[in-house]
Amino acid sequence: MLPDLRFESEYHRPKYLALKRTLANIQCERLDSLALLVKSGPFGSSLLKDTYATGGVIVLRPFNISHATFEDENLVFVSQADIEAQGLSLYEPDDIAFARVGDIRCGVIPDYGRPVTISPNIIVARVDGRKVNPYFLAAFMNTRLGIDQLERSMKVVAQPTITVETVKSLQIPIVPLGAQVEVERLLRASVEKRRESKALYAEAEALLLAELGLDHVDLSYQPTYTQGFNRVWAAGRLDAEHFQPRYYTLLARIQETRQSVRLGDWAVEPIRRGVQPEYDDNGDVIVINSQHVGKTHVDLESNRRTTRTFAEQNPRAIVRPYDVLLNSTGYITIGRCQTIFTEVPAIVDGHVSIIRPKPGLDPVYLGLFLNSLPGQMQTERSWTGSSGQIELRTELIENYTVWKPDMTFQRRLRELVEEAHTAREEARGLLEDAKRRVEEMILGVEM
Repeated sequence: MLPDLRFESEYHRPKYLALKRTLANIQCERLDSLALLVKSGPFGSSLLKDTYATGGVIVLRPFNISHATFEDENLVFVSQADIEAQGLSLYEPDDIAFARVGDIRCGVIPDYGRPVTISPNIIVARVDGRKVNPYFLAAFMNTRLGIDQLERSMKVVAQPTITVETVKSLQIPIVPLGAQVEVERLLRASVEKRRESKALYAEAEALLLAELGLDHVDLSYQPTYTQGFNRVWAAGRLDAEHFQPRYYTLLARIQETRQSVRLGDWAVEPIRRGVQPEYDDNGDVIVINSQHVGKTHVDLESNRRTTRTFAEQNPRAIVRPYDVLLNSTGYITIGRCQTIFTEVPAIVDGHVSIIRPKPGLDPVYLGLFLNSLPGQMQTERSWTGSSGQIELRTELIENYTVWKPDMTFQRRLRELVEEAHTAREEARGLLEDAKRRVEEMILGVEM
């Protein structure tokens, strides 16, 4: 066997040399000997564009991959005509997808009930089910033994990158297929719990909109409209989008309830953003950025870290349980909002704002309100900037109009969101069980 012809010091770190010794003592096969195909997304296609179709064939992108499976947030589409014109390949449920660039991510493609293709930044492996269970493989690739293999193989040009050859050469432990079924069961149960979590959150959101009466209000986009000079002058803005009639319809509906409040008046302290962190992979404080504040939860698993000293030097960025976190920059993430439940050493970076509501405005309810249609529409109306550099200034967030119903209704919605959080935590636990079981099978000891 030829020696590793890699000269960068990172490739020969002690932990990678230990990984190599561990794999040498385990019966393994290269992934390409277990696979029916290993293929990258189509370079030179239009799948890295900014504008996608509203339906058709799903285009999976790296950030859709999450925790050995896929999230269905921020899915984009291409038309069947594009697929045919560009000769793009379609992929199947239970294919394994790897992020080609950026963070290490690997997951099983779920059954979306419609065709799926991939962006150029994904590599797909379709395994022979008679040789290896795809769920076992996905769980293994999310253990330390799998992650370290990918991490070691990455080459850094503009950003960390893996290749098709990287994936083909992965060393996969050989475990009896009958034993692998247990891992599949755990991972499928984890996926179902995640779906349950999303369904509970969607139920809370639907109940909020129905009670507020927005499910029967016309909030459609108006292509043409006029606005009086006095209102334009008072707003201090000239961008037409700010004066869309649907925003006034929304605000009027909230005010009609006679339970509307100005957000800044119900915050215990001024709303503020975090800071630009000094990252330290050995730190014990996690950093929450705008990618971690999702549509249904705050991700506390895939974060980079900083030191406790840095956090103490920047108290304005330190997160407390039941803080409401609002993304304040970026076209894709701006306006997403979640309440953090967990007491964990954490700070937010400069793209996330912290809101701490007064008693009487439940923080879990507030996070749901700001993350749903009435909050998102006010974000669309309020952000400023251009050329991709858009932001929500804190003084504009403070001017949001919030519906503050009685505490009984707020608590009802809070309970649903908390049930969603519990289901997601159970999903995380099942994933950890699956990974632990894989390690026990491979190493022959209980982890």
